[in-house]
Amino acid sequence: MNGPDLDEVLWQAWKAMELPEGYRAEIIEGAIEVSPTGRFTHALIVNRLRDALAILLKDSATRN
Repeated sequence: MNGPDLDEVLWQAWKAMELPEGYRAEIIEGAIEVSPTGRFTHALIVNRLRDALAILLKDSATRN
């Protein structure tokens, strides 16, 4: 094969991207996906759900 392989081209394109603030780019299954990053409130809600689930699972395990 002549020249860089497709993975290398994809990697170089990803590295060269200049995204606006609040966005991120990921390589997923051979494609570059651009999406907004989560806001602080999103992380806060996720952490609260995780903590509540951990308590629920712990209580469930002690009952069995």
